[in-house]
Amino acid sequence: MDCPLLPLSCHRPPPRTPGRPTARRPTPVSRTARFILPGFPHHVTHRGHRGEDVFLSDLHHQRHLVWLAESARRYALRVWAYCLMRNHLHLVAVPDDGQSFANVMRLTQMKHTQALNDEGGSEGRLWHGRYYSCPLDDAHLWDAVRYVERNPVRAGIVDRAEVHSWSSAPAHCGFANRPGPRGRSASHWEAGGLGRVAVRP
Repeated sequence: MDCPLLPLSCHRPPPRTPGRPTARRPTPVSRTARFILPGFPHHVTHRGHRGEDVFLSDLHHQRHLVWLAESARRYALRVWAYCLMRNHLHLVAVPDDGQSFANVMRLTQMKHTQALNDEGGSEGRLWHGRYYSCPLDDAHLWDAVRYVERNPVRAGIVDRAEVHSWSSAPAHCGFANRPGPRGRSASHWEAGGLGRVAVRP
C-alpha cells in the first residue's frame, strides 16, 4: 500500500535506467524489518482479513478503544489521533521505542480477535496480515490527523468528523469523553500541542 500522504522516509524505488536490464533479486525468506522511528509520529492502518468487518457493534468499538488506551499506556505509545471504521482502523501515534507499535497492535488485536471468537461472531483469521505504518514529518503530521479523523466523512457515514463516535475527533473538539486515547484537553489540542495518552473511564 502506498502512503497517501508521502511523509518522511516512505521512499519509492529509483526509476530504472533505460537500456540497462534490472537483475532479479531472490525472494526473501524472512519478512522485511519494519521501519520505526522512536520519538516520531507515524500513520498506522490495519484492515480486516479480505476487507471483512472487524467491528460488528458499538460494544466492539468501545471495547477496542479501552484496550488500545490501556496497551498504549503500558507500552509507551502516545496516540494523537485514531479512527475505527467497520473494516479497518487508523492511528497517528508516537512510539517511545522500536517495539511500542508491535506490542500495542499485538495485544489489542489479540484481545479483539479472542473476544469475537468467543462470541461466535468470527472464526479463524480476523486481521489482514501485517499492519501498515509510515513515519510522518512535520509538514505532513496535521494532514495525517485530518486524514484519519475525516475518514468517516469521506466514506459518507457522517457529515462532520466530530459526529463519528469512534474517533478522536469528538474529544479533540471538546464534545465528549471517549473510552480511547486522547489529548489532555481541547485547548491543548487547538494550541497544536498534544498530550500523552490517558485512559478514559
